[in-house]
Amino acid sequence: MNFQHFLLTRFNVGLQNTTYDYDEWMQGRRLLFENITLPSIINQTEQRFSWLIFIDSQTPEKYLKYFREYPAQIIPMDSSAIPPGTRDRQGVCPLAPSAAVEIRKRLHNANLVLTSRCDIDDGLKEDFFETIYRQKIQPGQCIVFKQYFIFDITDPTKPRIYQKNYAGNMFPTLCEAPENLRTVWVKQHYKMIKKFNALELEGFGGCQTIHQKNLSNPRPNPSAPWLELPAKYLDVIKTKYHVNFDFIKQGAGTV
Repeated sequence: MNFQHFLLTRFNVGLQNTTYDYDEWMQGRRLLFENITLPSIINQTEQRFSWLIFIDSQTPEKYLKYFREYPAQIIPMDSSAIPPGTRDRQGVCPLAPSAAVEIRKRLHNANLVLTSRCDIDDGLKEDFFETIYRQKIQPGQCIVFKQYFIFDITDPTKPRIYQKNYAGNMFPTLCEAPENLRTVWVKQHYKMIKKFNALELEGFGGCQTIHQKNLSNPRPNPSAPWLELPAKYLDVIKTKYHVNFDFIKQGAGTV
């Protein structure tokens, strides 16, 4: 089956937290992206995918120079109609229709389209794409890894690592026929395995980063427990997700 795979990342379109100064907020996002997300993507063992990063069309020029250096296709979008940090009543990311339009422009005789998502402060395990491509992929499937790591750097002097067993995590991959393309942003991540035919894979896929300026900082609760792991598991984040730990030591938890 001839497929194309697109990784979608929303950098600053409709996401700004107005609690913080814009330059401070953007600088923090850039540092998180370059030290956590970016190395996890460029070190993937399987490179048959296209990375689309969506940015606000009003992003100042001083930040655009950084985007031009990233190994991705940068897509400016108008944020004016998207209230920061919101979704509509159906839980659809407001960028989903625009993302579908951009992907259709880039299709080349594919009869299957895969879309995955990764936020700018999270990472993907180095064999994320390779593992997906080993599966028997069918249209209408939502492929999810059953487990993921939670990397807490709110205290950079003592980073902590947790394991969470939850297939409704923020790292799904949606498989669709081109004529029915809606993208992985069509529903909030925790609704995907209920909306589509879920193919649940054993093992870890993504790593969610918790830091002081997350728009929403999740914390453990009885219905979705976290398992704190020994510090030695931080080596997994370093070697399998390729996170830059020098950045952590320099106070990354404050961004």
